Amino acid sequence: MEPQPLESVLGLYCRLPDTPNRYRSLDRQLAQRWLDQGVRLTEIRAAFLLATLRRHRRPDHRERLPTIRSLAYFEPVLREIQQRPLAPEYLDYLERAFCSL
Repeated sequence: MEPQPLESVLGLYCRLPDTPNRYRSLDRQLAQRWLDQGVRLTEIRAAFLLATLRRHRRPDHRERLPTIRSLAYFEPVLREIQQRPLAPEYLDYLERAFCSL
């Protein structure tokens, strides 16, 4: 049986580096709101990948960022992707780069 979209979003979130291994009720509410607004799982996944890679590709001399404590951290990147969708080739690149973290 395939996981439901809400569980897929929350599962992806909790498996990312620098995120808690459990989500909060506010995270669940936000994920449900995204889905209710018609945000596609592929857009959410792309936002997770892009934001995570941006965090991990910061110059070494920059201060380490604190742990991500909320799903809301990804909302600005999600909006960015909705306004300017990523090319499929770039999404493939993000997938490969993320695997090398």
